[in-house]
Amino acid sequence: MKKIAIISPSYIPNIWNSHGRSTFNIAYGLASQGHDVNVFTYTNKLETYKDIDGQVTVFYVGGATQPDSNRKVTALPFEDIPMWNERLLPLLLVYDYDCIILNGWYGWQAAKQCGTKIISIIPFLYSLSGWLKPLDYVLEEQIKFIEKECILESHLLVAHTKKFGEKLAAYCNRDVLIIPNCHLDMSTSTLRERPKIKNQLCFVGKINSEKCLERIIRVLPELPEVQLVVSSLEKNQGYFSKLAYLAKQLDVDHNIRFSTWLSTKDVRELYKESSLAIVTSQFEPYGYNALDPMSLGTPVVVSEWSGLGEYINDENFVFSQLKTFQQKISAALAMPKDEMLALTKANKDRVQEMYSSEYVTSLLEAVL
Repeated sequence: MKKIAIISPSYIPNIWNSHGRSTFNIAYGLASQGHDVNVFTYTNKLETYKDIDGQVTVFYVGGATQPDSNRKVTALPFEDIPMWNERLLPLLLVYDYDCIILNGWYGWQAAKQCGTKIISIIPFLYSLSGWLKPLDYVLEEQIKFIEKECILESHLLVAHTKKFGEKLAAYCNRDVLIIPNCHLDMSTSTLRERPKIKNQLCFVGKINSEKCLERIIRVLPELPEVQLVVSSLEKNQGYFSKLAYLAKQLDVDHNIRFSTWLSTKDVRELYKESSLAIVTSQFEPYGYNALDPMSLGTPVVVSEWSGLGEYINDENFVFSQLKTFQQKISAALAMPKDEMLALTKANKDRVQEMYSSEYVTSLLEAVL
């Protein structure tokens, strides 16, 4: 048994928060194997306190410069990172950890002062991602410096996909271990047995420019029988307005239904009833957009750039051009019933074998 600290800006085990969900899965997996796990995460509370969540002790470390008690903050602002690390360090020094796992680079400044092994899981880097919101120049340079120091000095670097891992390795000129995210259902609710809704596509995620939803809207005129359901927790209003205008211009607005927030159970119902899930994103670092529908028996078509093709491992469901996107959607919807049943079973088996908590945790345990 090892005593392990996990540092992450988010620890929210629900279907809408991929970073928090990833942290939860790592902590759950290691604790299930008998390790003593402490999670240090961010909240907008000023005080420091701890909760016991099964076998995992969770420390909520404040640090917001202007906390608002009426608004639940789930993402650590970049400008708060130095203060957060100052509050984090004395808590880390209370125990002698065998290993510190960073889920992201946010806690690097505190972790490096502890003198223990550091494994940095890097889902993305600001330095390599042009799609993150613009920052003040000075703050941007500070963030890039912290990122660079973390990836150069951590004892081990981990990425979730080979595609991003190769990009990261070339950037920092060192080896990067590939460990995918595991799949844990975020709801224990029993789903109703229901037939697939013919020709229904679904998209689950944020509505913003990096999700590239215009790609599916542009191919809808070639798919007149298709209905698209979009479920989103949040949206960029400017980008959403452009999507709405494009849909109306192409005369496909009547084929699209936008849904606001859905519960985890309802998202799973949406996946299960849809004939096909789609991921049009430029980049998806966590894998859940593919694993969730696959585990529920729904095939998913993903963009080549997203990196999710590694989770699917079927080129028939990966597109790189709008023309092939439309063709692959049409082919999937036209699959004979017996072939579709075989595919969905293979997808479920793949999730259970390659992305189970036990298997993914074993990969991480091997390098602790």
